Amino acid sequence: VAGRAVSVMAFVVLGGRIRAIDVLADPARIASLDLRVLRAGH
Repeated sequence: VAGRAVSVMAFVVLGGRIRAIDVLADPARIASLDLRVLRAGH
């Protein structure tokens, strides 16, 4: 929303299949994270 993350998702992939999904949506916890956008190849 307006350039800010409102949720963060992490996926655990094993054997080519998604085994777990974690979602963080607490604004205070998201604000404490060092979030960087990575470009392909970096």
